[in-house]
Amino acid sequence: MVHDEERLITAVITQAIEDTLYTGKRPRHLKHKADAIDWILNEESEDHWSFLNYCGMLALDPTKIQKKVRGFTDPKLSDSQKLMIKQNMVKGRQYDNEQNQVQV
Repeated sequence: MVHDEERLITAVITQAIEDTLYTGKRPRHLKHKADAIDWILNEESEDHWSFLNYCGMLALDPTKIQKKVRGFTDPKLSDSQKLMIKQNMVKGRQYDNEQNQVQV
C-alpha cells in the first residue's frame, strides 16, 4: 500500500512540474500552470496536501525542486497568457449572469 501511495505522490509532483512548463494559451491549461506554480512555490506546510509535505513523504528536498522550477521555467504567466485568462474570466462571468437570468 505504501508503494502505491509513493507512486501517486510522485505522479502528482511530476504533473505539477510539467504543468509549470506550459507555454500555450488554452485557459484550462493556464489555470493548471498557475495552480502548479502556486502549489510548488508555496512555503506553507500546514495543509496535509502541500508540496512540502508530499516531498517529505518521499524524502525529497523541496527547496531543490523549487529552485529548479524557478530557474528552468518562467514561473510567471506571459502577457498573452494573462490576457487569455482575463478574457475567459469575463466570459465566465457573462455566462454565469446569463444562467442566473434564465433561472429567475
